[in-house]
Amino acid sequence: MRISVRLAAYAGETVHDINADGRGEWDLAENTTLAGALARLGPLQERPALILVNDRVVREAGRSDLRLADGDRLVVMPPIDGG
Repeated sequence: MRISVRLAAYAGETVHDINADGRGEWDLAENTTLAGALARLGPLQERPALILVNDRVVREAGRSDLRLADGDRLVVMPPIDGG
């Protein structure tokens, strides 16, 4: 299956199959969970973030249970730093 991925406020860190604009598409095995997909973010997955799947917020507690489907849209929004 294939999902679209967007890293909002992308800081230019290297992430597999994500372009310089923070967008990409990932080919995943059927029945991949959201937590499994987020593992592809490497060290970025350890930062707090707002996660949306198809424009719906997914809380941390539900990420291991949510199975992604072909065509899903994943958005990862880290907290904005600064003042």
